[in-house]
Parts: sequence; C-alpha cells; structure tokens
Amino acid sequence: MSQPPIERPFRPRARDVTVDGVPWIARMSDKAKAFAGGYIDEYIYPCPIDRRVLAQLQLSSEDFIQLAVEAESDEQLAEDVRSHVAELRKAQVA
Repeated sequence: MSQPPIERPFRPRARDVTVDGVPWIARMSDKAKAFAGGYIDEYIYPCPIDRRVLAQLQLSSEDFIQLAVEAESDEQLAEDVRSHVAELRKAQVA
C-alpha cells in the first residue's frame, strides 16, 4: 500500500489509524515527513505523545524522521520500526 498524497493544508492521519498493527505510527510518520519537508504548519513533531512512543521504541525523533522519509510504504515503515526494536532486544539479551 502506498503512502497517501500530501494534503494542503497539512493534516496528519487520525490518532486511531494503525499501520500493520502498530498504533500511532501513521500519524507520527505524517508529522515527521511534514516536519522534514517544512510544511508541518501548526502541528508539533515530536509532540509529547510522539516522544512517549519514540521512547518505547528507543528511537530518536531524528532517526524516526529518517525511517519515515526513506520508507516506500506504510508497511515498510512498520517493518523497519519492528526490525529496529528486535535488534535492540537482541543487543539487550547479549
């Protein structure tokens, strides 16, 4: 599934939209891409909820921007985030 086109004025997807079962990622990726592209308008990235999610994922806001911008689809972004989390868990066990 490809990513939705950029709307003007910018509006991120709704808070309850999940991507491949991962909550909040859709909205946060929209805001991260808008922030990187300079068209975020009145929205905030990273907002307090974004920061909480990023902390749980052990990702910096800058690293998430890179993942969001480079992902060719929502599904790829979810897979990249899951892969990052799995690598962290492996490192913690080792």
